[in-house]
Amino acid sequence: MTQTPKYRPATQLVHAGRLRSNFDENAEAMFLTSGFAYDSAELAEAVFKNEVPHYQYSRFGNPTLTMLESKL
Repeated sequence: MTQTPKYRPATQLVHAGRLRSNFDENAEAMFLTSGFAYDSAELAEAVFKNEVPHYQYSRFGNPTLTMLESKL
């Protein structure tokens, strides 16, 4: 029988909100981009009208910020 280890609150906070890709990296990636790609002009239009959730521009939000927010 396996037991889930019990971590102290400080340890839980340090490791909270991890988003890993299928590459199993040790640390979350830093997204150093200002813009994002869209599959079509229609999708881009819907994104910028806030009709569908998608990253638009890094000053409005990006995956790195989302990871930080989930940790806090």
